[in-house]
Amino acid sequence: MHPGPTVQALLKSAFEPCAGFAGACPSANWSPAEGHVPRGFCGAIGEAGEVRLVLVCAELGDPHESESHEGDGSPSGRLFSVSNYAWACFAHERISFTGMFGTC
Repeated sequence: MHPGPTVQALLKSAFEPCAGFAGACPSANWSPAEGHVPRGFCGAIGEAGEVRLVLVCAELGDPHESESHEGDGSPSGRLFSVSNYAWACFAHERISFTGMFGTC
């Protein structure tokens, strides 16, 4: 399950290296091969106008040891990889972060 084209376009820049890594955020880590990209995204699988809630959470923790989000090297490939991984974590309650949503 992946977001529609409009949501993909809105998120594209989040799955490219940020210019802030060389400036305002030098301690930020960008390494898709090691899972260091914006993570935890899933949802918005319809049209952008159907989205009713957006949760932005910080500090999801370090990537799992086997986590990698190189995809095909494109922002869309990384977004799809992150989305697939997040859905799998929800399905298998693989990280404690996903457990918090079961109580909402």
